[in-house]
Amino acid sequence: MPHARADRHVIANVPAFRLCAFDGGNEVLGMNVVVGAEYDGRSTPVFADSMEYVVFRPYWNVPFGIAARELRPRQRRDPTYFSRKGYEAVGSGAGRYVQERPGPENALGRLKFIFPNRYAIYLHETPAKKLL
Repeated sequence: MPHARADRHVIANVPAFRLCAFDGGNEVLGMNVVVGAEYDGRSTPVFADSMEYVVFRPYWNVPFGIAARELRPRQRRDPTYFSRKGYEAVGSGAGRYVQERPGPENALGRLKFIFPNRYAIYLHETPAKKLL
């Protein structure tokens, strides 16, 4: 990690499951966080980048594996599952995917912080407070 940091910065301490925000060298915010699981090479990468923007009420594009294993079987058993739970199938053919509409149960919560990076990692809220 870089030693030189901006006056205002955020550090996600992955091993400690903790996020801290600093302003002028003083910690002004601290909270518990959930990070990627350490299995099959899916651990959360360590990197530094600049935050570029915030998305309010984000859609969640469900990863193909989660959609195939968890959501699509439920939709086949109960055709109303997607509409009841806030999901929708988007696109067509091989480009078809599942997204979750914004709302109180959206997996990304009410906002996500974007700092484009090669890992497709971003910070976001969660409605699953029990995970924290």
